[in-house]
Amino acid sequence: NGQARPMEAVDAQRPLVWDELAARLHPGEADELARLVGRSRIDENATLSAELHALLEIHAELTDGTGELLARESLLRSLEPPGRQTVA
Repeated sequence: NGQARPMEAVDAQRPLVWDELAARLHPGEADELARLVGRSRIDENATLSAELHALLEIHAELTDGTGELLARESLLRSLEPPGRQTVA
């Protein structure tokens, strides 16, 4: 269908932009940039990123579980005698 699944849309292994940037700067420069950007913004971004990844993991688990349930339901319906109606 052309749409990426949520886990594929966000690379869970990708480090935060701040972490990548700070690793390339001299420690004094990183401290100064953190002050300019705002430590609270950097911290909140890390928190939101962690929350996003947790939600994506939950979504993946629910999606996998739903697929299993639908497969079981389909199997059970295929085992029913012909003409028997099931209550949905």
